[in-house]
Amino acid sequence: MSPEETSLLTSASELFIRNFAYMVPLTIIYGIYLVLTFMALRTTLSHNRTLSNRTILILLIATLIITTIYFCTFVAGAFLLMQTALVKNIELSLAERFSLANESVLQIDICSMWVGGDNGLLYLFSDGIVVWRAWAIWTGSCRILILPMLLLFATFAIFIVSSTLRTIAFVNPSWIAGGLMSNLVVAGFSMSIATNLISTLLIAIKAHQHRKSLQNAGIGSSIAVRILMFLTEAGFVYIVFQIIDVCLAFLDDGSQLNSPFNITTHIWGVIMNLLSATYPPLVILIVHHSHSISQASSGTYLSNSVSGQTHISFARSASPMSSTPMEDQSASQSDRQIMHRNREKEVLNNMRWSQEV
Repeated sequence: MSPEETSLLTSASELFIRNFAYMVPLTIIYGIYLVLTFMALRTTLSHNRTLSNRTILILLIATLIITTIYFCTFVAGAFLLMQTALVKNIELSLAERFSLANESVLQIDICSMWVGGDNGLLYLFSDGIVVWRAWAIWTGSCRILILPMLLLFATFAIFIVSSTLRTIAFVNPSWIAGGLMSNLVVAGFSMSIATNLISTLLIAIKAHQHRKSLQNAGIGSSIAVRILMFLTEAGFVYIVFQIIDVCLAFLDDGSQLNSPFNITTHIWGVIMNLLSATYPPLVILIVHHSHSISQASSGTYLSNSVSGQTHISFARSASPMSSTPMEDQSASQSDRQIMHRNREKEVLNNMRWSQEV
């Protein structure tokens, strides 16, 4: 075997090892994503068929299709590359077989790039879910959401331009300047991070306002506040993950292709693609589950309040116009409970994915 063939086989084996290292976490997270998505679909289908509910159902199914396409193209590309280079075309030289293998996965790579690459559809859907979440919470205050909506449209425009130019670069890299692609990637990541940051801050402001209003009414924490705080914390965690993704991408210059840092960077990028798809069904499950708990507890408190009022009325004195301090205190406590539950229900209804229209 010539030194050139030995070098080609070494490079091919390193490529196959890298692909295997990418597929292991990809498969694990895709399995988790499927479980969460089917649970979210079941939860969504169990509610009334409102317009908003149908919209969320369509978004879940669309995200499921896009994520599955990304997973299948990634796995299919790895196996097709290995099969074309090592199994088929054995009558050709190694150099010709490897060149043919690269050409065989060109269309798969383009499809994978549009779906789950930098600023791909998976990231765009995740950004849209965050903006939708803020819009549902700030119902009646659409002017506040003008900035995140503009940022979301800017992210979409950058996605179209960047993906189109990268598709052209796949066919002929000399047609597109490398600096232009880098600037578009930076712009896309910046718009995505800004969209998530502003939308998350709007949710945090609503959480603070609701908690302050409950404290002014003499009421402690509530399920609505806990949901809002969870959405805020999850949003900031996702932003941190995005920033880590950007930093790793720019710290890795690609000069050492098989270095541990290079492999870690690519593994993190694969993980981030599916994490962005996992975020929407996870939020839907948390909101619906918490809303069910609130409805159950609201019914319990309401029953207790009615029972308490009936008992107090039965124990009243003969004078219909008189009342004791204990009765006034109990009635006031019951009114606060009812007011708390009504306010809780109002906030939760604004946060629900299945709003009545």
